Amino acid sequence: MSQTLPVEVNGERLHAVDAPGEFTTAGSFFVDLVNRGESVHVHLRLGDALSRVARLDAGNHYVERGASLPVRIAVDESLDRTVTGTMEISTGYGAKKTTVEVTVEPKRAEPEVAVDERLGRPPSAETASKPGPLEDVRDSVGDVGVVPLVGVGVVALTAVLGVGLILDSSLLLLAAGVVLGVALSLAASELR
Repeated sequence: MSQTLPVEVNGERLHAVDAPGEFTTAGSFFVDLVNRGESVHVHLRLGDALSRVARLDAGNHYVERGASLPVRIAVDESLDRTVTGTMEISTGYGAKKTTVEVTVEPKRAEPEVAVDERLGRPPSAETASKPGPLEDVRDSVGDVGVVPLVGVGVVALTAVLGVGLILDSSLLLLAAGVVLGVALSLAASELR
């Protein structure tokens, strides 16, 4: 995605040019000419250093009243070093102008994502016998012990039951009872 250098013309007064003093981009970019007043001609000129690595198809641009005009600045894709140069933006046949220091950095190469070819094959008997995430959780619970976890669960459900009684919510009481029953049956099966 290209970056955009915002430039406002006719903002405070006729032929006024307002742009940031400096702009940094990686690769090609757009100059977005936003006209806040009467229709105007805007002239863009790339300085020597910038014109060696960037190209502007046309220098003179007519921007209608209240309109916005994006102007593309094409940067050499094979750029391998950072280049800093100037771009002059003027209106009123050069009566009002501003200069922006533009720094163009080389495009960063997209990181390659290595995809293991084994992902395209079904699991072998060797990998199918490896424990999955649920078995890992069960093993972890076994290390801690079921009784402390059940104790924490009972305390939490007791709190929910208390809130259900205070709010007089039969649905909350029923849900808590179901969860408590499932937890107790799981705990009983683990203790066997």
